[in-house]
Amino acid sequence: MKIKDFKLLIEALPFLQQSFTIKKSNWEFANHTDLLKDIFIDESITLTRNDLFTSALNAKTQQDLKEFIVKTLMWGYPTKGRGKNIELLLESASFDRLVNVLEKYKAQNVSIEELEEDINNVRFLGLSTMSKFIYFLNSKVENKQAVILDQRIMDTINLGKYEEFHVLKGIGNHNAVSRYYLDYLNIIDDLKSKMGVEADKIEMFLFVFGKMLS
Repeated sequence: MKIKDFKLLIEALPFLQQSFTIKKSNWEFANHTDLLKDIFIDESITLTRNDLFTSALNAKTQQDLKEFIVKTLMWGYPTKGRGKNIELLLESASFDRLVNVLEKYKAQNVSIEELEEDINNVRFLGLSTMSKFIYFLNSKVENKQAVILDQRIMDTINLGKYEEFHVLKGIGNHNAVSRYYLDYLNIIDDLKSKMGVEADKIEMFLFVFGKMLS
């Protein structure tokens, strides 16, 4: 199959409205209780992609950026994910380092080497999470729009269903940044140009429908 065969479906995807509902009970832990109190005005909150773009755009201070980080984690991992990686990432040392790293990414162009170095320098941070941050911060990597690449999309790519992504087979958390992320961005950028659709919609298609279609 080819991604372009699904152009009409991809064009219709309301990516800015893609949302997840997060329960307060899943995010009650010792770190950043004041921050969580500001985010949760009720027992649950629903966050859309548009909410996160707005949060990133309005992040003028480090405190704003911290709120953006936590909201992005909530959207990406509504139940806080497996294990304690999220809690460990939000511990003071890692969290402060992450804030300092992301301050320089907002609407900026970075090299793949810089991206890899920054991921490696923040404990408990991987490309799946970092790609969400830089996507909502409107960053570019080697002049290509940053696009989310998470485990579900990697699994879809490794199924080998879509011809355009065959060159990425073998992608995984251990090699995604160093070997494949820039190629992934280049492929999506090329599809964006040829199909006349937003890169965001191609990524959302891979996430939502990628494993379901044959």
